[in-house]
Amino acid sequence: MPRAKLAVFAIIVLIVGCKTLPEYQKEDKFSDASAIYEHAISWSDFQTASSFLPPEQAEKIDFEKLKNIKVTAYDMKKVAVSDSHLHVARIVEISYFNKNTMVVRTFSEEEVWEYDETKDAWFLTSGLPDFDLK
Repeated sequence: MPRAKLAVFAIIVLIVGCKTLPEYQKEDKFSDASAIYEHAISWSDFQTASSFLPPEQAEKIDFEKLKNIKVTAYDMKKVAVSDSHLHVARIVEISYFNKNTMVVRTFSEEEVWEYDETKDAWFLTSGLPDFDLK
């Protein structure tokens, strides 16, 4: 009898686990995408960072204006995941300087990430950080 109970328990765990597998896969994809994005922003690699924007936003980026921006710190402060696991909002603090002014500035920004089920990918819909490009 204990074997039968164990078998039933194992089947229930497998069934419940299978229902949440897509959620785990989305979370893994977000983790990978956000780690690459964070690394790119931290190294002022805006070309790579822009690959996480929706295509219509990415093609509007003026990389010439961003060439003088050097990020010195990128710190995640808060993360909120929607119940559907299709949206993630993060508050980040970014420090940077513009090589033209050599003044270090720090600001907080909300990143909004959305999962596109048709493309099976996460996109940063809030755009690249809003650096003061004066």
